[in-house]
Amino acid sequence: MGGHDHDNQIYKVGQATVAKADANAKTVYVHTLRYNKNTKTATVKSALRRVNAAVPDDPETAAVVAKWEQIKNESLASSGFDPAKMVTKLSEPLDCREAVVRHTQCKAGALITAAMTSVARTKPDCAILNSGSIRVDDILSGTLTELDVVRMLPFGGGITEVQMRGLLRKTLDAGLRNKTNGGYLQLHNISRDEAAGKWMVAGKALDDAKNYRVVLPDFLLTGNEQNMDFLKASADADGKSSNPDILSISKADPKDKSDLRNDVRQAFIAYLRRK
Repeated sequence: MGGHDHDNQIYKVGQATVAKADANAKTVYVHTLRYNKNTKTATVKSALRRVNAAVPDDPETAAVVAKWEQIKNESLASSGFDPAKMVTKLSEPLDCREAVVRHTQCKAGALITAAMTSVARTKPDCAILNSGSIRVDDILSGTLTELDVVRMLPFGGGITEVQMRGLLRKTLDAGLRNKTNGGYLQLHNISRDEAAGKWMVAGKALDDAKNYRVVLPDFLLTGNEQNMDFLKASADADGKSSNPDILSISKADPKDKSDLRNDVRQAFIAYLRRK
């Protein structure tokens, strides 16, 4: 059986065996069933086998895989990515599982929001990222490649800089209520004093009268994130916002390929290579 758990597990329930292997085809369970015709009884022996180079490829399956690998590589190359190219060596595993990124502030969220801040053209006070942007749902370790970054952030998308006042608190409160789903926010330079029930920006209590410069994904301004329809906004040629609660909007010129705000993945890759 399969499921949304990542670690192998096996249970005996009465006479039944319920088992699943690790995610992403790292292992498989092999169940050997024997039936004794004389006693009319059956036995099940379950063994967890690791899938590695010692397991030979099925030629027909390998041919299909090779075809789609080529399609994948050509598609990524056309978008400016080299799948096999190293981005960085991870000093410790990077846990990107949904059980982590949609429930708590995590290392992956901290790195991506820091990368977003690093490419901003203003001096942002903070950054937010909807955790549903992180889709790899796995623990990454060792060499991180450009393919891994695309797996982490398959939707890509641009990075926008906005100015807002009281709307920041409303956004952070909505993100907190979105815990367990993709609308839960990963935060940069923002924390929460749970004892006092207060949001802190750069170590100071959030001030609804202050104009904050916030970096966020373009997607959030569509208003399509859960419980965040109030963020829907667009900008005219002068950066004037259609949303009265968002004072200004600054986006990259899509034609300027050097502006890393055009794709959060390129911003993330550049940030990790500088670290």
